[in-house]
Amino acid sequence: MNNQIRNRLYATIIIILAVIILFLSIISVILSDDKMFVAPPTTVIFVVIGIALIVAGIIKLMYTKNRCSYKVRATCIDLGEHKSYDSESDSYSIQYYPIYEFNYNYENLKVTSSFSSSRNVYVGEQVELLINPRKPKEFIYADGQKSVHKTLITAGMLFIIIGIMYNIVY
Repeated sequence: MNNQIRNRLYATIIIILAVIILFLSIISVILSDDKMFVAPPTTVIFVVIGIALIVAGIIKLMYTKNRCSYKVRATCIDLGEHKSYDSESDSYSIQYYPIYEFNYNYENLKVTSSFSSSRNVYVGEQVELLINPRKPKEFIYADGQKSVHKTLITAGMLFIIIGIMYNIVY
């Protein structure tokens, strides 16, 4: 399936789920026993945060996918390392930042991933990246597994569901 078609399908599914969640919240208001139903502040806060996260995720998806449209195969050539100290547990944690190299317009480019990983990403690992043809050092992962927009949308849906469940339970 084409990436563009898959992304549109994904966005459509998200919108349909958001409409279903909104519909269910309206039904819960209609079926409440109170004559004058006012949603608890907790419900309102969770639903508003959820909607904001979903909107931010969809905007990020559309913005990034429109810019990063050229697919390249990149190779992990090195791992940047960041150590951080946690004084409470008196321990260090290490995050690895893959450094990728790829060829674009007959030029070898190196980019550092903004996503860290606590697992050992190995040198020589090949991944597909979608780069911005105007700014080739701007990229996202083609497989979408490390995409911020999916995290935002998922978190938004969870916030809305928690808000609605809080309304139903209490």
